[in-house]
Amino acid sequence: MSKSTQESYNKAKKLVTFFSLPFDGLIEYHGLENVINQGSNLIIANHPGVGKDIGGLLKSYDRQLCFTASDFLFEKEILLNKAKEYLGPKKYHLLEPLANYLAGFLSKKMNEFDMIPIPWEYNGNYRELAHNLRKSVDRTKDYLREGKAAVFLQIEHSILTENGTDNNKERDKSAYHDYLHKFNNTVSKIANELQKEGIVVPITPIAFFGGTTLNPFERMKMSIGKPVYIDDYIYGNTNPGNNSIVPGLTDILEQKVAEMLIEMGIPSNVNSLDKKTRRRLMKK
Repeated sequence: MSKSTQESYNKAKKLVTFFSLPFDGLIEYHGLENVINQGSNLIIANHPGVGKDIGGLLKSYDRQLCFTASDFLFEKEILLNKAKEYLGPKKYHLLEPLANYLAGFLSKKMNEFDMIPIPWEYNGNYRELAHNLRKSVDRTKDYLREGKAAVFLQIEHSILTENGTDNNKERDKSAYHDYLHKFNNTVSKIANELQKEGIVVPITPIAFFGGTTLNPFERMKMSIGKPVYIDDYIYGNTNPGNNSIVPGLTDILEQKVAEMLIEMGIPSNVNSLDKKTRRRLMKK
């Protein structure tokens, strides 16, 4: 990355963290010693919020992070239309100047820093979807060969539903923690394809709890785990038996994030707890 691009990234980072995390003391960090600030790195995390978790990642890493993100974030007009749907006509009218600025800023920076677009909607043409997903995977692999870090946030929705019918279909809940949804196989697929080239990329699991809104006073917990290596899974003791490599490794990563949540004091049945009890968990 050129000096000018690095300076631009640092300025954008400050602005994003200012809006998403204006009060750093409301975040509880765990595992900062596990941050990998040099060389290739795949980062996989649950994605409970709309920005505070991204702010937490930006603050934790000194290096540039290459985020995979929904493709509509790269287009200002589409992003504004999404904002209108989310806010409703009255709120959007009040916030239109700010929304217009932020949509322009975000879409510009996503393109400037070569972030990785992921298809958001499935229109029934599976071949087209597969082609676009493959482009995203190949682009990520190129970045990792160059020694960069790529972030994959695990959203709770699946894109494999037809546009106009049920684009917001939830993924199945995780078997390991009810705060999580099942992880997709993309990170494991990338790690497996690179391993066949003789490139073993460390995979960093990250767990978030809280930070589900842009409320600046909402608390959040963040835990960065020790890196996982596909070689340890293939040749070591982590392979649970007959699972094939890609889904088996995905299962290991999902399980590790669940364990990290529990280590932060978040019980696996947290969704069944009342709001008062859940708020208490954030103060521990």
